[in-house]
Amino acid sequence: MSTSRRSEDTDAVAHIAAWNAHGDGRLLARQFDEMARDAFSFMRASVDLFYERLSAMSLPPSPLVFGCGDLHVENFGAYLSDNRLAYFDQSEFDEAQLLPAAAEMVRFLASIMVAIHLHEPDGLDPKRSARGALEAYARALAEGKPQWIERDLARGPIGDILSALSRRLRSDELDLFSRSARRGRRKLLRDGRRSAALPKEDRGLENEVRSLFGAIGLERDQRGFWKLRDIAQYVATKGSPGRPRYIALIKGQGDPDGNVIMDIKSAWPSRLALPAHPSQPQLGNPAERSVFVQRLMQARTPAFLQPVSLADKAFVLSEFQPPEDRLGIDALLARPRRFAHAVETLARIIAWNQLRAAVRKGAADVESLIEFASRDGWRRELLEAAGECAATVERDYASFETAWRKHDTCLTSLAEAK
Repeated sequence: MSTSRRSEDTDAVAHIAAWNAHGDGRLLARQFDEMARDAFSFMRASVDLFYERLSAMSLPPSPLVFGCGDLHVENFGAYLSDNRLAYFDQSEFDEAQLLPAAAEMVRFLASIMVAIHLHEPDGLDPKRSARGALEAYARALAEGKPQWIERDLARGPIGDILSALSRRLRSDELDLFSRSARRGRRKLLRDGRRSAALPKEDRGLENEVRSLFGAIGLERDQRGFWKLRDIAQYVATKGSPGRPRYIALIKGQGDPDGNVIMDIKSAWPSRLALPAHPSQPQLGNPAERSVFVQRLMQARTPAFLQPVSLADKAFVLSEFQPPEDRLGIDALLARPRRFAHAVETLARIIAWNQLRAAVRKGAADVESLIEFASRDGWRRELLEAAGECAATVERDYASFETAWRKHDTCLTSLAEAK
């Protein structure tokens, strides 16, 4: 086993408070509520703390790869690409950058262990499930050929998500976030569950978005398609709900049911606390970095994906992906016998995406990835590291949950409306 030194002196609550010191107080209460729900939710929303812990551990040498950074079993889902076909792939790239393959995989394996510890499904052993996923990753990497999930052949929860997306009518999707209004047009819901009215300080954003969409429509020769019909604040419940995010309704193919919902997601600097590497490329602002890596890794990207600027801040624009189209722990563990096959499929997707992005901007070449996959020893070390990380996540969660439940002022003072 690789030696490691735990950073026990890092207080989880103090770390989270420091990281969110300049966050939006209107959104942080919701974020902290989500983090206090269970250990897996905490792990999803505290990637910065996870990598600070991981940076104090000694991992086996591994090639540099482009990764999403925040890799866990719920960071996958289905979406429509520009060709209007459904694809299943990794789905969040907020923290994306060049990093050691070992670091990326430890977080994924730890997420499997935390999920199984939390739900305790019959017949599933955390370490055995993680080992099966890691072996599937190594086999796919050793083949050296990136592939993708075939829609017609997908089975289990992945097949269910792809089938549901492919069958869903546009009107049914729009009904999730909007309602019919006057003059045969739709309006976005503002019920506080999925979306809400723009805060007063964001009211000027509507005009900026209208101008942005007008420019995109002019560039694409689709001015009618990009006409703004409505805009609202998106109420995120997982991941990073403390970050500003909006949804916009555009005319699309025509009112009301040809409308399209766009996702306008704020982009921040990556929170990965890993040692700087001389090969780390300069990829522009946070939105440009995120989109660049996503385009490298995915077989097909979501429709309309591009970096944009609003009020001198970086955002990622794409067609909106409803939460129903994302892989969730409940779906994965609903039938434990299918769990092993599902997480092994996710592991293969990770390997394919690393192969797809090989060589670019400092990433290792395909031959180096194949050689790494064939080495002995590193899989055992990663499993041990993942087990230690999973245990640390659970301890950190317990500390945070207690502090939030007891109204620790270092958290509540941040979550008050500003």
